[in-house]
Amino acid sequence: MDKRFLFSIVLLLGLTSFGFGADEFSEAANVVSSASTSGKAIVKESMQWLFALVLPSALMVTSAFLAYRFEKQKSEQDKETSKIYTKMAIATLGGFFVYIAIAMLVSRWFFGDFTSIFSKVIYAFFTSVFQ
Repeated sequence: MDKRFLFSIVLLLGLTSFGFGADEFSEAANVVSSASTSGKAIVKESMQWLFALVLPSALMVTSAFLAYRFEKQKSEQDKETSKIYTKMAIATLGGFFVYIAIAMLVSRWFFGDFTSIFSKVIYAFFTSVFQ
């Protein structure tokens, strides 16, 4: 046998065994799976904040503001300002009921029933906040 041929076979077998033992692809798979896990955790936390705090606050404040704005214009015309705060409170409750309806529809869409969002998202958010 030729020395060159023998050297090339040993080199080829050495590189092949080194390539299969390097385990670079499993490390890349670990990076991708950890990125996926952390991305899901970020989305979960964002949805908990959105449905437990941001959405109800925004709907109630917006409805109270709109009620104040419309009643202020009406009271300036009628010269009666006593009913503004009562109507703002009623509008805030209306905003809360709109939030409940939106949360139930989203719950039906994601979980298949109307009440899962209250136990899986909102309750989980507030128990983690107050523990």
